[in-house]
Amino acid sequence: MEVDILRNLDHPNIISLEETFDTSDRLYILMEIMHGGDLFDRIVHKKKFTEQEARCTISNIVKAIDYLHTKGLVHRDLKPENLLLPSKSNCTLVKLADFGFSRRVVDGHLLTTPCGSPGYIAPEIANEQGYSKHVDMWSIGVILYTLLAGFPPFYAETDEQLLELISEGKFSFPSQYWRDISTGAKDLIRKLLEKNISLRYTARQVLEHPWIVGDESFENNCSSSEVAQTPPKHQSHIRSALNKSIDAQRDGCFVRSVTESSILKRRRQKKQEQANPKTRTKEDVFANDEEDELIFSLELPDSL
Repeated sequence: MEVDILRNLDHPNIISLEETFDTSDRLYILMEIMHGGDLFDRIVHKKKFTEQEARCTISNIVKAIDYLHTKGLVHRDLKPENLLLPSKSNCTLVKLADFGFSRRVVDGHLLTTPCGSPGYIAPEIANEQGYSKHVDMWSIGVILYTLLAGFPPFYAETDEQLLELISEGKFSFPSQYWRDISTGAKDLIRKLLEKNISLRYTARQVLEHPWIVGDESFENNCSSSEVAQTPPKHQSHIRSALNKSIDAQRDGCFVRSVTESSILKRRRQKKQEQANPKTRTKEDVFANDEEDELIFSLELPDSL
């Protein structure tokens, strides 16, 4: 599925598939080389981005997503680790990668399989509802918040607690970290982290937002030399959230069947409570899911 999708994509902000080699037991994929690593590592190095850098970065991401959505595709796993940088000297030119969760969605139809990475999924996924392209826009809002603040808008010690926070869709802009950030940037974040999908901004609306188009010179005049100052020491409790995520993503993540994800565990528990006392099988619980493919989701180890 991922290879088929990549073969039909051609956009400057999406990593390109150069060649594939199929053997009797393996499929080798030759991708465009990215010398700059991923956006996650760049955030860790810089602590946070200036508004100028964040504007350029988000603009590039949204252009890629607008292209995908126009072609009827939803990515479903937008996060800094899946945004690659061609150059070590430029922190804003990014290319979207990892289309393993991507699916084609027809207007008027909803996807139901819960997938994505903890912290970036939208409330409709956390609430076990059907969803569409809007989930990508929520993830972009999380990324933009993280770029500007240096820490994510939603954080909890466990996946269960994190899902509860996201399902409520409530976040804030702590004044000690956001007082120097423009109202335009905050407004765009609010438009993206909007729980009501009918009000959540589309990719096209983001590209037309005043904060994005306010100064066209930003698009071609981003400087990667300016590094934001390290946040004050009293922010350490929030920074620990990012550090924990670093450890998990690099050393402690593992792949589980989607039927073992935190979201589906919650769904199973709720349905079992509503069902008759008789024992129910996994097939009974998930009989109404619209997607018939078995996908996988990243889970954080319980030890974290």
